[in-house]
Amino acid sequence: MFYKRIFRKPLKLIVLVLLVFGGIGMLGQIHQEIRTGKIDLKNISENTEIKCKLYSPIRMGYFSQIPAYIADRVGKLKEIENIYVESEVPVMVDKSNFIKAVITDGEGIVVTAISTGDIDEFAKRNGAIINMEEKYKESFKEEETICIVSEVTAKTFDLKVGDTFSCFLADGARLPFEEIPRVPLKVVGTFTVDPKNSSLEARELEKEDINYLILPQKLMFSREGIMHSVNVEEIWWNYRVYDFNIKKKYNMQFIEVEDKIEEIIDDYTALQSSSREFYKALKPLEKKIKLQENLYITIKFLLIALITVLAYFISRGEKDEILIRLIFGEKRRKILLSTWISIGSIFLIVIAGAYGLMTIFFTIDPYLIVQLIGIPIICSLIVVFMIIRQDLLKLYQSKEE
Repeated sequence: MFYKRIFRKPLKLIVLVLLVFGGIGMLGQIHQEIRTGKIDLKNISENTEIKCKLYSPIRMGYFSQIPAYIADRVGKLKEIENIYVESEVPVMVDKSNFIKAVITDGEGIVVTAISTGDIDEFAKRNGAIINMEEKYKESFKEEETICIVSEVTAKTFDLKVGDTFSCFLADGARLPFEEIPRVPLKVVGTFTVDPKNSSLEARELEKEDINYLILPQKLMFSREGIMHSVNVEEIWWNYRVYDFNIKKKYNMQFIEVEDKIEEIIDDYTALQSSSREFYKALKPLEKKIKLQENLYITIKFLLIALITVLAYFISRGEKDEILIRLIFGEKRRKILLSTWISIGSIFLIVIAGAYGLMTIFFTIDPYLIVQLIGIPIICSLIVVFMIIRQDLLKLYQSKEE
């Protein structure tokens, strides 16, 4: 009987069908756009490197470097990787056949010793052209007593590939000059500056009045290295370069990572990052997704509300039929169950059918169908129950009114 009545006067059914198909289609399209946007967001995050560096705002020679104890604490954070470090200290060269010409009463030519763990990266950053056998590149990652020298240094100290000499800290040692232990080094290559490179680093290396030698990073701070050879003043325990990347899986949490780093560094150390470019690419997409999510929630709420209102009126429309069945002595429980199943089946068929059809065209949230079916059916059950639980006389009087 219910189905005959609903098809005889199909206005409510037509409204329900149009509302459900239109609403689910609109929600499906928005949900698919949100999903696509989040995939794009993930791709941007996974394919973007946030490069960071620690630096000192103070520009006063060695005082402009980064304290090692601070940088090393940053390096222990789980969110960072690909750490690149350079250290720089003044040393003096002690070459047996040259010592008399260079060092007199503790004075001599100061050489700037730069340490690195990646000689190729050093060359790239500093515009240097390395002349060295390939096999020694890996040695720079270890604690090897080797070095490469600038052509100026090679000329100054009459050094060539294969020569050995020793060096020691030129300043900051708390020992008499003669007692400072020497660190032996073997020359495995030389370097020049690429004339096409106009960077400040390249121009610095190109100066003819400065002698440079490059040695492995681990050798600088090892127990046999320059910094551990004497009781060095803390001023020299620094890095001139401390660069690193944020692990890509933490890109979206960069603000939290940045806060962690800021808690570690002091007032004389600053953090610089490429996060601005990252967020510049991210923010418009995040804003679009947020607007779409708000629109999705609004439309879903309105759709559920309208379908629930329809469920209410369709259920209220069964009041006369329920009264007749009560008069004829049918049990209230049977009336409740049959009426609720009849109304619920209409909503189930229409909503499930619309959902199934729209999934052909869109990627739809699977929880949507549960909400669209569940809430109206529960509403229908409550309305029918409230009608049936009334006293028969009151129910008849309400019908007359």
